[in-house]
Amino acid sequence: MKPTAQPSLGILFTLGLSIGTVIGIVIGALFTFWWGIAILQTFQRTIRRINKDGDHPSFELLQQ
Repeated sequence: MKPTAQPSLGILFTLGLSIGTVIGIVIGALFTFWWGIAILQTFQRTIRRINKDGDHPSFELLQQ
């Protein structure tokens, strides 16, 4: 038998699995970071609407 230069299917599967996992983690982290910023901005905007005049809450909004 001649030694072949081709990697076995098990090695290719493991390599593909590893690369896919790393790419999935990176894309998931970026997506979570992006949504985290959007949610934080929405929360801050809501707080600013409730607190129209600085630290004093808008009692008109709270009484609704």
